[in-house]
Amino acid sequence: MTKQEFLDFCHEEFTKRGFTKKRKNMYYLQGKDFLCGLYLQKSMAEAYYINCAYFFDKLSGTKYPTIYENDWYRRLVVLSKDTINGEHFMDAMWCYEEYTKEEMLPYLEKEFDEIMNYTGDEK
Repeated sequence: MTKQEFLDFCHEEFTKRGFTKKRKNMYYLQGKDFLCGLYLQKSMAEAYYINCAYFFDKLSGTKYPTIYENDWYRRLVVLSKDTINGEHFMDAMWCYEEYTKEEMLPYLEKEFDEIMNYTGDEK
C-alpha cells in the first residue's frame, strides 16, 4: 500500500473506534478518568510507528495534552515480514509498502481490543 493509503487506513480505523477528537497529529479517545491518544510517528524507513499514549489527571476542559505530557505510552505492533533465524517477530515498525489493508487489519484489531479493554470502553 502507498503512504497515503496507509494514512487514510489509519484515520478510518482510528475514528471508527472512537478516536474522533483530532488535535494536530494526535487522535484522542476519552476513557474512564483519562484520555487515550494515538499518533503516527514517521520512521526513517518507509514506515510509521503507531504510538498509543495515556494521560491521567490532564482533563482540563478543551486543552488536550501533547505526546510529551503522557503518563504511559506504548507502540502498537504488527507481525514483521522479516525474519530472525527463520522466525517472524512482532515489530513496532509498520512498513506500509509490504502490507495490504487486509493483512494489517487483524493486528490493528488485536491492538484496539487491548486499548479498549484498558480504557474500560466498549468497542
